[in-house]
Amino acid sequence: MERMIKSLQKMMREKAEYKANRALMDSLPDDYRFVFLEIEKYMFSIAVDESVMPVLMNTLESFAVASSDGRSVLSITGEDAGMFCDNLIKNFRVNTWPGRQREKLNQAIRKKFMAHREKH
Repeated sequence: MERMIKSLQKMMREKAEYKANRALMDSLPDDYRFVFLEIEKYMFSIAVDESVMPVLMNTLESFAVASSDGRSVLSITGEDAGMFCDNLIKNFRVNTWPGRQREKLNQAIRKKFMAHREKH
């Protein structure tokens, strides 16, 4: 129970920080803001928990720096924004629904074969 409370408190802190960073997002040029909002939708659609929040905050800060340097948003994300997001997910170890399902699959198989080994 205590672990769950701490997890919820952490999530609430990160969401508060994220909301504070919304002002930064609002200050971005239109192209950056559009791409960030699309990335945010994608990330929220596949993330299982609050592990996505640091990724979004980091991305927002990167976008702010790049825009102030006069770079285009596509110089950051490349032409394949989905691949950009997937790389962020991998590098930041975001917990995703497909990842959760993959782990359930592996656990079921391990359980079956561990029990099978123990019988023989």
